Amino acid sequence: AIEEMNAVRKHLSAIKGGQLGAACRSRQSLALVLSDVSSNDLGSVASGPTVADTSTFGDCLEIARRRQIALPRSVVDRLERGAAGELSETPKPGNPRLEAIEHRLLAGPRELAETAARLAASGQVRVEVFGPVTCSVEQLAEDIHERAASRTSPVLLVYCGEPTLRVPAGSGKGGRMQHLALLLARGLAGRQFQALCAGSDGRDGDTEHCGALVDGQIAARAAERGVDLDGAIARFDSATALGELSAALPAFASGTNLCDLVLFHLEA
Repeated sequence: AIEEMNAVRKHLSAIKGGQLGAACRSRQSLALVLSDVSSNDLGSVASGPTVADTSTFGDCLEIARRRQIALPRSVVDRLERGAAGELSETPKPGNPRLEAIEHRLLAGPRELAETAARLAASGQVRVEVFGPVTCSVEQLAEDIHERAASRTSPVLLVYCGEPTLRVPAGSGKGGRMQHLALLLARGLAGRQFQALCAGSDGRDGDTEHCGALVDGQIAARAAERGVDLDGAIARFDSATALGELSAALPAFASGTNLCDLVLFHLEA
């Protein structure tokens, strides 16, 4: 879970977990927040540099043990020293400097989706907004399949959030949104649709793409060009397949991150 990952991050940083806020000497401060966390939990956004931390060094060791995470020896040493009281803990609730900080959430995943929906609605397209989603990419694809099967008139489905994707070691190159795009291209082959699946930060996974733009003809195009969609999905090699099909969108620096965005337009 992101909360557990952030707990460890907070105890390996000099600014996360309220440490930046505790270093501020101002009697009143304002933190403007852009959220890439589905829940918009302020303690999770950027690991809460201006928010009191409730986790401890001991919690981090327990998380690593329970999750069977192989941490570097230097990290384990730091966590053990902290748990033994040799290092200062992160600032906790009640810290006066943190209580003097006002937080203002400017935007998050939901605002991203609603803005996209508002722009699309100006074109007289019926729009439905869902999320923020936290399910697996496979479950999200199934949800879109089911909604597409039940619709008989044009509609734009807008999803936001951060779906999960378990990628085994030794897999190909790809990302959450590119994998979703391939699942939609295969599962809805022949249907009249277009789907934009992208990361709002301008990059999807460890690739040179931010996502993909696919339609109901991609599967046929793949067959013509000898691109194995089933194999690409099984190998988690979506970036390679989408690149060969000219369906990948190039990465760029958007300057912010409000999670992933999916626009699914069903014509009929």
